[in-house]
Amino acid sequence: MLKVKNVGKTYANDFKALSDINLEVPDGEFLAVMGPSGSGKSTLINILGLLDNDYTGDYFLKNENYKNKDDATLSGVRGDKIGFVFQNFKLLSSYTVYENIEIPLIYSKSKTITDRKSVIDEVIEQVGLQGKENNLPSELSGGQQQRVAIARAIVNNPNLIIADEPTGALDSKTSLEIMNIFKHLNETFNTTIIMVTHDQEVADFAMRTVHIRDGRLYENEKSVVSD
Repeated sequence: MLKVKNVGKTYANDFKALSDINLEVPDGEFLAVMGPSGSGKSTLINILGLLDNDYTGDYFLKNENYKNKDDATLSGVRGDKIGFVFQNFKLLSSYTVYENIEIPLIYSKSKTITDRKSVIDEVIEQVGLQGKENNLPSELSGGQQQRVAIARAIVNNPNLIIADEPTGALDSKTSLEIMNIFKHLNETFNTTIIMVTHDQEVADFAMRTVHIRDGRLYENEKSVVSD
């Protein structure tokens, strides 16, 4: 289970990006986070993904508090337990599909080259990219690039996937295909997914939706409207 308690974030110009955030995400949940531009979504996602440790409050993962962990420990957790999927894919342009997916395995050093190939072949099949292993990102459609990003995120079999507007750069048909991949990962492998989106149709794939506005988190949309 992931849990944040009384989390706040203030930037150097005294701008309060997050205030008193309390959130629990049980193992295996698919959670959508919705909110307008500037509401604090990206700041929250950076904290939940252990990319930002400069905040007040506490962060628990599997009942262990990571608030005061050193950078090396946080980096290890990110590499082994958290997968990231971004709107703009963040693929290395000079690397093939296979090489992009392999990157987390190289950093974790948890598998031999032979083991890596087996795992990579498996995730390539899961996301439907068979035959594209040697292609460069520039040779792929946007949807195919996002499939590569998903494969890279899951290749280490993480406990948690953080997805930041994963369909934001895609058309509606491709968005549906990508969301079905996320749904399959969640239902088949019990992968916990936290996804930021501005699209209600995308959020409808999640088990639960929370809303963020002006740095505060709400469990239902009525609370957002009335505050």
